Amino acid sequence: MKNVILNSKVLKALALASGLLMSTFSAQADLVLSFSESDVEVGLNDTFTLDLYVTQGAPVDALLAWGLDVNFDNGILALNSFTLGSDFSSVLNPLVDGDGIGGASTSFGLFSLSPILLGSFEFTAVGYGATSLFTSNTIGDLFEGFTTLNQAGSTFNSAASNISVVSAPATLGLFTIALAGLVSLRRKA
Repeated sequence: MKNVILNSKVLKALALASGLLMSTFSAQADLVLSFSESDVEVGLNDTFTLDLYVTQGAPVDALLAWGLDVNFDNGILALNSFTLGSDFSSVLNPLVDGDGIGGASTSFGLFSLSPILLGSFEFTAVGYGATSLFTSNTIGDLFEGFTTLNQAGSTFNSAASNISVVSAPATLGLFTIALAGLVSLRRKA
């Protein structure tokens, strides 16, 4: 009987310990990536900037480092530059990740519920058409993904933005139609 009571206490202690461990790991929320704009329309040879942000569901961990790939149609867009957000440094990134899109944290602070700027991309529209701009990481590339204080490979979604490069006459035509509509509405009123 004494063995049964002892085993019962051991099982309860193990259940409590495993529950605490599980709650520690489940507190790590997924990271959510987003661009500053989800749909962008530009003219040929226009230059524009998109910011990349990360948010987390709860302030439970510190972001130590990150690295990503950015994918798009090179016949439509050209990446001019990437500038890291103020909370990150590129000290080691060019040495370990050839594209230079990533950084190490300079603050090591807890995540806040507000978005954190990872960096800004500057593009030039070099061809007509539409492309989807999205983030990803290369499987097996140890320097891509997100490393937080408690987890080496935090899961994250892919940010996406739809980019359309249109001719100036099409944009001018839409503006003219809108202007004519406003004038006709004013005359009716």
